[in-house]
Parts: sequence; structure tokens; C-alpha cells
Amino acid sequence: MHATAALALLPFALAATVRKRVGGPAPVLRPRGEGVLDGKYIVRLRSDSSESDVADAISLFQGDASHVYRSDEFRGFAAALDAAGLAAVTNHPSVEYVENDVIVRAQSYVTQPDAPWGLARISHRARGATSYTYDNSAGAGTCVYVVDSGIYTDHEEFQGRATWLANFIDDNNVDADGHGTHIAALIGGVTYGAAKKTQLYSVKMLAGDYSTGAAATAALDFVLTDSKTRSCPNGILANLSWRSAAYTDSINNSTANLINAGIFVTTSGGGVYPMPFGSPWTADLCWVGAIDDQDAWNTYGGYGSIMSIFAPGDNVTSAWIGSTTATSAQSGTSFATGLVTGVAAYLLTLLGPKTPGDLCNYLSSTSTVGVMTGAAFGGTGSFPIFDSQNRLLFNGNPSG
Repeated sequence: MHATAALALLPFALAATVRKRVGGPAPVLRPRGEGVLDGKYIVRLRSDSSESDVADAISLFQGDASHVYRSDEFRGFAAALDAAGLAAVTNHPSVEYVENDVIVRAQSYVTQPDAPWGLARISHRARGATSYTYDNSAGAGTCVYVVDSGIYTDHEEFQGRATWLANFIDDNNVDADGHGTHIAALIGGVTYGAAKKTQLYSVKMLAGDYSTGAAATAALDFVLTDSKTRSCPNGILANLSWRSAAYTDSINNSTANLINAGIFVTTSGGGVYPMPFGSPWTADLCWVGAIDDQDAWNTYGGYGSIMSIFAPGDNVTSAWIGSTTATSAQSGTSFATGLVTGVAAYLLTLLGPKTPGDLCNYLSSTSTVGVMTGAAFGGTGSFPIFDSQNRLLFNGNPSG
């Protein structure tokens, strides 16, 4: 008789322990913006909840709370929750809401005084600044392949962060031209670079200003394969400051393979048309044009609706070959492209992962708009030269 009575009461006892939230599960909020942590949550309980309610909610999932909030104004906890744990917690009657945890970083901005004009320009909205301001994360954890004439890796600008990897054009494993070294230092040099802590990898496919489609394709294919062996937790990029006048599927497909693998790729703009003009050419390729220190466009600066962003590219000083301290001032879209690649690497570390297309769009959407002058920005629409977006590279300096 007693056993029967106990069994009869068992469903009632079990029902009493299953507590459901009135109105259904609590909302799970996902913060807007960068750095959202999947699987980790902050749980807030109602203001009339008690310490025992917090403990009761914590008992619903496996593992421990990483933090417990005990003030009268904010009762709750933080924890890693799987799907079952999240479902149990959101059904607790005292839970007000659950929100994904986020990454919080110290904003430790550094100012480089007397910076080269190009660096100073991209960290300020207005022309005339002489300093470069940037977060001291500075592109750490990113890797940039400089597919060019090589890098003089012993130059003091690189502080041991530049590595020679491969040569697909000749038997001379040095940068005999200076083009690649100059660009590499604009990407990641300690004085001239936008991402002063990135790793730089040299892949040579230019001898002077000459190469072939076969050499370019081999270099790009090498980058795709080699990138899988590298530890680059914050992202991989490739700088292509060159173009073929011919539209070639081999180069274009090889470039697309890099982008499809998540590698951000820049190229120096030289075409005037929105239809295919030369190679590389593929979706989500980030096209770069150049302006001078007066924010003025020159005919070598690239133009057309295909252009993604413009950057300083006239009389730009950077590292050079010949000695470990050599410098040179150069002009062209090649060098503007290096600055864009550097800022892209910098932002990948600062903001977190982005697809190649999203990163190029971010550079464009956060750029300084409408300050450049010249025929490329005429806006008449009567010829593609007037269709260029008036968007100047900006690194996001909060005081800029």
C-alpha cells in the first residue's frame, strides 16, 4: 500500500522539479558587430531573483559558470553552453535573457611622429597630418605573400619578419629590382608599413618589370599550397602589384583559387573599363588606385568603376635594395596597393576574421569619401574614366 502510494506520488514530484518559464524560453541575444563568441554566453536573471535562483540555473548544465554576478542590479552568470544546456537555461523561470559573450580588447593606440606622408594620410580624415596612429596589435598573427620581384629580407625594416620562399622566373634568388622590397616595407615595415607586426613571405615571379603568365600562375599556385602549411591565425593575404595586358584564364583562375581559400588579394588597378581588362581579374579581388599628397589623381593612378579603393601612391618613400638601410621614393598604383594590403592585414588582427570580399567592402565603406580630385572622379558617367569611387583608404584611427 505504501509503495503504491509512493509510486502514485512520483509523477507529481517529478513535475514539481521541472520549472518552465512563463511565456516560453528567454530570448537569446546576439550582439551586433565583430568578435561574437559562439557557444559562450552571459545569462541575466530577473531583478527579483535570489542567489538560490542563480545557483538553480547553474545546476541545469554540465560544467561550471566562469563568472557569477551577485549585485542586486545584475544577477546572473557566464558560462559555455551546448545546445542542451542553452535550452535548459533559457527555460528557467527566473532567466530574463541570454546573450552571446564577445571579445573585448584594449585599445592601445600608438602614434608614429614624422611619419611618411602616405602613412600619415591613411590614419587621418583630413590632409596635412604628419603622424601615423594605429593600434599596437599592428597586424600580428597575419601573413602576407608578396608575389613580386622578391624581398631584400635582410633590410632592417623587416626586423626578421620577411622570409624568402620561392622563385619562378630566374635563378637569381634576390630582389634585383627593388619593386618587391619597396612594397613589402609599405605593407609591414617598421617605419614605412601599415601592419608593422605582420609576417612577410617573398614569392618571386618578376625579373625587373618582366614575367610570364606561366610564372605568375606557378607563383599563385605555390601561394595556395604553401599557405596551408603556415601558422597565420589572424589571416592570410597576397599582394599582386602587377598586371598582364592580356586577359588570361590561367592567372584569373589561380587568383580566384586564392580568394576561394579565404586569402585576401589586392591588385594594382590599371584598367579603365568595368569589363575584363588584363589579368588578374576575378570576383572579390580588391582593386587599388593611387593619388598624390594633395589628394589629386594622376593618369597613372588607375580609374574606372572597378576600382575598390584609392591610396597614396605618388613619391612614396620605402625600403630599397643595396644596403640594409637603403630607401627610395617611388610612384604608381603598385605602391598604393602595398598600403592597402598593409591596412587589410592590420584590420584582420584588430577586428577579427572577414572573408576577402567582406574585407574589401569594409575598406571601401570605412574610407574617407569625397576628398580626392581629378578626372577619375568627375562623376559625369559619360565615359568609364569618370566612374571611379571617390574613396580614400583609412585605417580607422579613432582620433583621426
